Amino acid sequence: IDALPRGAMVYERVWTRHPLLSFLWVEPQYRRKGIAKILPEYLETLLSKEGYTQLLSSTQVDNSLGYAWHQGVGFVECGIISGMNPGGLGEIFFRKPLLK
Repeated sequence: IDALPRGAMVYERVWTRHPLLSFLWVEPQYRRKGIAKILPEYLETLLSKEGYTQLLSSTQVDNSLGYAWHQGVGFVECGIISGMNPGGLGEIFFRKPLLK
């Protein structure tokens, strides 16, 4: 892979102190090459250096690929908020401990 950007990631702090991976996207032709694993690993390293101990993320309850991705990169389901998305769909939240 060359040095051109092939994906994007956004994180924010919820309740002013909990990092949440809120967006991760990889260009379709570059998917299944490890980019969706490398991007959050980079974020995890930065957050660990800042003293954070966990990273949160979420996906809609009907997103089986998103659910599988979270499990595949080490996130553990930690709760659901029902009906918060259009059509009344719930949001599944995940937590991943960060290495020190």
